[in-house]
Amino acid sequence: MNSKYIAAADVILDGEELKDVKRVREGRRVLRKQVKVMRRRGSIRQTPNYMIELDTLIPEDGPGYDYESIEDKTLTIEYDNGTKVIYLGVSTLEVGDEEFDDDNETIRKVSLVAADRKVQ
Repeated sequence: MNSKYIAAADVILDGEELKDVKRVREGRRVLRKQVKVMRRRGSIRQTPNYMIELDTLIPEDGPGYDYESIEDKTLTIEYDNGTKVIYLGVSTLEVGDEEFDDDNETIRKVSLVAADRKVQ
C-alpha cells in the first residue's frame, strides 16, 4: 500500500504566519446544548463554537507572539495537500503556563475559540 499522508501545516493569523507553532489541533464543535424538558432531556441547537488548540514554542531571544491579545481575528490552517481551513472571529480562551515536552522544548498551550469555520 503506497499511501501519502498530510505531514505539515502552516498556521496564519490575519496574514502573519506563526512560526512558533509546534502543534495545532482542531477541536470539538459544540452544536447543541442539552436542556431539561418536562420529565426528560432534550437538546436545542445553538450557534456553533469551534475550538482550536496550539502548542507554541517559546523563543530564547524574546517574549514571542502575544497570544493573549487575539480577539476577532482570522486564523488559516494550510495543510501541505492544499486544503485550507479558515476560522473567523477567533479569540483567545486560555494561555497556559510553560512546560517541557518530550523533545526538551519549552512549550505553551493556547486555546482559541472561533465563531465560524470554512474549508477550501
